[in-house]
Parts: sequence; C-alpha cells; structure tokens
Amino acid sequence: MVTFGRSLRPLWHLAPEGVFLNHGSFGACPKVVLDAQTRWRETMERQPDVFFRRTTSALNPDNGLRQAAARLGQFIGARGDHIAFVSNLTEAVSTVLRGMPLSAGDEILLLDCVYNSVRRAVDDKCRETGAHCRRKTCWT
Repeated sequence: MVTFGRSLRPLWHLAPEGVFLNHGSFGACPKVVLDAQTRWRETMERQPDVFFRRTTSALNPDNGLRQAAARLGQFIGARGDHIAFVSNLTEAVSTVLRGMPLSAGDEILLLDCVYNSVRRAVDDKCRETGAHCRRKTCWT
C-alpha cells in the first residue's frame, strides 16, 4: 500500500515548521530525485559530447529518457512508449490541445481555478477552431 502524508516529510528538505502546498508552481523535489539529478549531471559533465549525442539521444532507443518512461509506465500501468516528457504543465496542455481535432460545436470543460496559461491555451484553441469553452467553478 502506498503511504501519503506527514510520514513522508523526511523525504524532502522542506523546513519542518512550514506548510508547503504549492508543488504545482514551485514544487520541491524529494531527496532521492535530487540525488538522481546529481548523478545525471555528473554523467553529463564527465563526457558532455557522448551524453548528448548517445546517452540521451532520441536516436538511441535505450536512452535514459526512454528507460525512465518505461519505469514510469510500469508504475502507472501504461506503456513507456506511450509516455512523453515535457518541461511543464503549460507545454503538456498545449501539446495535447494542438493534437485535438476540434471544430464548431465542440466544447472544452475548464475549471475556473485553472492556471492562467492553461486557460489562455484553451481560449486560443477555441478561437482557432470555433469550439466553445465551458467554465465550471471549483468552489461550489
């Protein structure tokens, strides 16, 4: 069984007296993730040319990103080759919206508590396609 809550707090470097709820905008990384980042940076710094041309190259099907996607896929019950990594939520939403064949009469449901960049991306897609954005309040 997966554990959540206060018992996991030691896995982060967060100040013990603080309450941190904003992982969406400025999320703290767990210590194990920071350690993995350090290992990847050190690997890159040892042989930058090899790192970018081979280790992480999209031309290499066994690259580190594909290995990470495969592991994540096992965890969430998806195929690794169906997983794409993006820089942030805005890029993810924009990528999905670009691939949606919307037209007049289609609707996108959007909560009013959504990030402004997501709202703007949806509004742009609706303007481009004639689709309609239906907004729903988060608080009632």
